[in-house]
Amino acid sequence: MRPFTIFRLPKRFQLLKTFAITFLFISGIVRIVLYFLSFEYFTFHPVHLFQIFGIGFFFDIGALSYFLALYACYLLLVPKKYIGSKIDRIITKFTYGFLLFLLLFSFLAEIPFWQEYQRRYNFIAVDYLLYTYEVLENIHQSFPMPALLILITLLLIGCILFAKRKLAYHSTFQNTDDFVSRLVPTSITLMVMGVFHLYVYNNQAEVFENINENELAKSGLYSFFSAYKSNELNFNEFYQTALQKDHFKIARQHLKSQNEQYINNSNSILRKVSQEGLERKPNIIFIGLESMNASFLERYGNTQNLTPTIDALHKKSIAFTNMYATGTRTIRGLKQSVCLFHQPLEEVLLKEKTMKTCLL
Repeated sequence: MRPFTIFRLPKRFQLLKTFAITFLFISGIVRIVLYFLSFEYFTFHPVHLFQIFGIGFFFDIGALSYFLALYACYLLLVPKKYIGSKIDRIITKFTYGFLLFLLLFSFLAEIPFWQEYQRRYNFIAVDYLLYTYEVLENIHQSFPMPALLILITLLLIGCILFAKRKLAYHSTFQNTDDFVSRLVPTSITLMVMGVFHLYVYNNQAEVFENINENELAKSGLYSFFSAYKSNELNFNEFYQTALQKDHFKIARQHLKSQNEQYINNSNSILRKVSQEGLERKPNIIFIGLESMNASFLERYGNTQNLTPTIDALHKKSIAFTNMYATGTRTIRGLKQSVCLFHQPLEEVLLKEKTMKTCLL
C-alpha cells in the first residue's frame, strides 16, 4: 500500500518558489513604508492594521500569479531532455534577473508616487507610459539616479544570492520531475490567475471609510494593470463635485442673454434664440494648429518670419488670444478646442455617451 504524502513542490519549480517569496517579502516591506508615510492621514486601529495587510497580501498574490503563470507554463512545456541545457539556463537566469530588476524598480517607484498622489499606481501612472522621455527626464532631474541604480543593483544581487543559497538554481536545472508532477503546480498557478483575472476587482479592496487605508490594502502592480484595463480615473475622487441641479443653475445664469429664452425649467440649457433683422450667415474657417507654440507667430513677438501665411491671415481675422485647450494629448486638445470641455468632464460625458454629437 502506497503511503499518503503531502504534495511536494517539484524541484523544477524551486526558482519560481524563491521568486514568489522575494516578491511577497518586498511587497510587504513597501506596504509597511507606505503605511508609516500615511500615518497622519488616518486614525490607527489594530483591526484595520490586520485588515490592510491581510487584504494587501491577498492582492499581492493576485499580482504575483500573473508573473508566475507564464514561467510555470515554460517549466511545464520544456521537454525533459532540455532541462538544464545551456539555452534553458540562459533563458531562466536572464528572465529571473530581468523580472527582479523591473519589480525592484516598480516597488521603489511606488514610494515617490505615493508621496505625490497618496495613491497606489493608477491611470496617472499608466498615462506616464505615453510620455516616456519626459518622465525619464523628470526622474533624472528629481532623483539621484546613480545612487538609486546602485541600490537596485545591490538589492538585485542580494535576491540572486538568496536564490543561490536556497539552491533554487541547482534544483531547477538538476531534477528528474516528470510531466505530471509539473502539471499540478502549473494548473494551480493558472487557476489562481484565472480567478483573479475574472472575478477579483481592484475596488474590492476598498472596505474602509478612509481612502488612504483603502489604497494601502491594494497592490501597486495589481492596481497598475487594473487601471490599464479600465482606462479611467475616478472623477469624484480627484475633483470637487456638486449636485447636478446646482451645476445647471449656475450654467443657466451665465448663459442666459436678452434674446434667449429657456425652453423648459428642468436640468437643461436648451434655449430658443430670437434675433430681429435678416439672418446673417458668415463664412467661418477655423484654423487649429496642434502642438504649435504661439511664440512662432509674429503677433506674439517672433521676428524670424517662420509662418508668413498664418501671420497674414491673422491680421485679417479674429484671434481668440485668451483661449486654451485643456486636453493633455493631441486628440483631446483638438476636441476641446472645438467643444470647450474640460478633460475630466469629457471623460465623464464620453462614458455616459452624451458627447456623441460634439465628437461627430
